[in-house]
Amino acid sequence: MKHTHKRNTDLILSDYLYNFIKSTLEKNDFSQFKKIIDDFSLSSLLNPREIQMSISNNLDHQIKSPYFLSDQKENEKINREIKCFNFLLNYTALKNFSIIPILTLINQNYQNYLIEYLNRLLSPNIIKELSSKYGLEPINIIENINFSLTNCQKINEDEVSGINILLKQLNYSVKTYFTFYRVGALILFLGKEKNINPAIYLKELWDHTNPEDANRFIQNKTPVQFDLLWITYIQLFGGRNDELWSNSAFELGLGYNDYHGSENYLYQYYILMITRCIQSNNSTIFPDIDNINLTNTNQQYYLKEIFLFVNLFINESCKFNDHCDFLIENSDNWEILFKNKSKEALKGTKKWINDTISKFNEQLIKIKAKMDVDPQKIEYFSKLVLDEYGKNSLLNELTDVKPYTYDSNNPLEFNSIALNIPNLKKEWFFKENFSHPNHFFSSYSNEIVNREIQHVYKTLNIEPNIQEILINNFLPHNIYHLIKSESIKLKENGLNPSIIFMPSSWIKRFVEEKIGGSFSLNLEENLSLNIIKSIPKYEYENIIILDKSAGLWMYKPILNNNRLCVEITKNEADELSMKILIKTTINYSILHPNRAIRLKFDYNIFK
Repeated sequence: MKHTHKRNTDLILSDYLYNFIKSTLEKNDFSQFKKIIDDFSLSSLLNPREIQMSISNNLDHQIKSPYFLSDQKENEKINREIKCFNFLLNYTALKNFSIIPILTLINQNYQNYLIEYLNRLLSPNIIKELSSKYGLEPINIIENINFSLTNCQKINEDEVSGINILLKQLNYSVKTYFTFYRVGALILFLGKEKNINPAIYLKELWDHTNPEDANRFIQNKTPVQFDLLWITYIQLFGGRNDELWSNSAFELGLGYNDYHGSENYLYQYYILMITRCIQSNNSTIFPDIDNINLTNTNQQYYLKEIFLFVNLFINESCKFNDHCDFLIENSDNWEILFKNKSKEALKGTKKWINDTISKFNEQLIKIKAKMDVDPQKIEYFSKLVLDEYGKNSLLNELTDVKPYTYDSNNPLEFNSIALNIPNLKKEWFFKENFSHPNHFFSSYSNEIVNREIQHVYKTLNIEPNIQEILINNFLPHNIYHLIKSESIKLKENGLNPSIIFMPSSWIKRFVEEKIGGSFSLNLEENLSLNIIKSIPKYEYENIIILDKSAGLWMYKPILNNNRLCVEITKNEADELSMKILIKTTINYSILHPNRAIRLKFDYNIFK
């Protein structure tokens, strides 16, 4: 039987309630604490899961006559609306309590649509059609439709069990149960700092209505929800969709005087609570994860929620295990909570955590394979590649650059400079993914930049009409003076030498001899060459001095006259991967070979 007495619970604000209990605990007033728990146990407050279940059942039983849903399109829409509402109710509302008042508006819109649909069925033509289709008397069909209309109104507006009333109750219930979750963590803190016995207080909080000598079944429950999904959502998001909520020093009202943090106590309380769940054979954290239809595109929102939840649980698993180890080491403190088998129970929890992680990792592979990528993420990373290329490309310093326009009298042979990466992580492109792989895309852009530079260098290095001078004195100062004298000659001929390609090993020697810098080579007052140095992947054999007008870089323009094409698409061979193609189609020709000089190292002198 369930005892109740009237209590205006709506007047009790969560903060006031928490602070009142905190004051009671700090005084170590066990009698007062027991009275508080007793008051809530005797109140008519239902736990959040019971309320959510009642709302879901009400929605499922609004329309009982299947022939009302003979229109497949309407049937699918109604089922879709119900599933979406249940998702918001059972998952999103756990993550963020502020969504609950909004559910009232969503439900009202759905009810209006449903009533409008049922009223349409009362049309004489539709009644006649339904009568013929199902072999029923028109009067019976009309009665059933009117019954469903009345049922919709009752389910929505009933003063005791209507959905609107239940949503109000849920809004209060989640905040109250969350308050007592914080109270549980506070008890652990005060057990460490204020010399109260935390196990006795937790025992009272958990088992006030279920003492060991109870001789009958009692329906009254304390304001504690032993449900793995509920507890984990609270621990992960704090009822406000904030993954960092537990880091706040003030979350438990601590920190004002001596700057204590809340995190350790919240994690430890979470471990103790899930241990009680597991000991009660309630060890399934996500009941639907094995049954979800991974091929149903209408369940993408559900896949995304599981993806977020599972990822965060896995990320938090190290903390879960660390705090579990701490509690195992101090298991003697918790014997009263676990029938004198606390160490065994807590070790079982650690095993459950690791088993759950393994299971989640397996499910994560399936979920990621079926989740849709976010077009905005694709656009974001494509733009990132283009922006990085625009910032880092040196083409305009190395050569004249022009877009190609077709000329039948001057056909050109084009080359592609391309980068094809077939194994990008698909999860990078989920809206729900908050990793930061930007540096990968920056590196792809830089690779194209390096390949363009290498193409310019190779073309110059093999051009037979460029003047070539042998270097047969390998002293850095001699090479420097050779570079200087040849650059001055180019300048005296009315040219503008501004670039020098140099092997990185020689740049290092120039720097050591203090005859040049890492980025530029100053030859005289108005003559300086920007250094393009080789990198290990693209080594230079020779030194090349260049006036950029020596060559012309023609490119086939892409959208908006871009030089670069970026395509991010699915990898059909791997459901967990995306692929990126970055490509530019170009022709680089040496039009004026006299505007460049190639200094070739003559290694034959050593033979």
